Amino acid sequence: MAAIKAIIYSPKQLSKAQEDKIVKFLEGKYGEVVLTWVEDKTITSGFKLVAGSDIYDWTNEGRMKQLTSLIEKITPESNIISILKETVDNFRPKILAEQVGKVVSVIDGVVTIKGLDEVKYSEIVVFDKTGTLTEGEFKVQKIEAIGYSDLELLKYASLAEIYSNHPISLSLKQAYNKDINEKLVTKSKEIAGKGVL
Repeated sequence: MAAIKAIIYSPKQLSKAQEDKIVKFLEGKYGEVVLTWVEDKTITSGFKLVAGSDIYDWTNEGRMKQLTSLIEKITPESNIISILKETVDNFRPKILAEQVGKVVSVIDGVVTIKGLDEVKYSEIVVFDKTGTLTEGEFKVQKIEAIGYSDLELLKYASLAEIYSNHPISLSLKQAYNKDINEKLVTKSKEIAGKGVL
């Protein structure tokens, strides 16, 4: 069996000890693993690990999402203060895997997806998605700039998205198709689901 490829995204390189722990965890779950590190400045703290179709979100945002889901389970008739205190005091983030697949086709409302290893034939799958379910392959189709040339607008959009690896950001940079001077961007912050500041 071939080694599984795993990618760890973080703002800075992990230490050898940290990397060894992650490899040990992955080998226990998947067998032989090839781990690659990718710098991701959009992550403020922690890391995101992609192994095959599984994603382990150990970023601050991922851990807060776990805590938020616990807090959301509190019912209105509960003693809210004591339950909140107990929930926060006892909170220990878990190593959870979310499966991610790639949409291969969408025909008459039937979605064919590659990469959801745990899904069996004809099983119903719920997509926790507020936006549009897409194939994840975006392409700039048309530009209508006002006050700028189309190329200038595409350049500024590409600069704004310089540090993002979101599929829409990648499509903007691909459409611009020129070298981008990263030094022109002094501050950048990506907010999941909101965009780039």
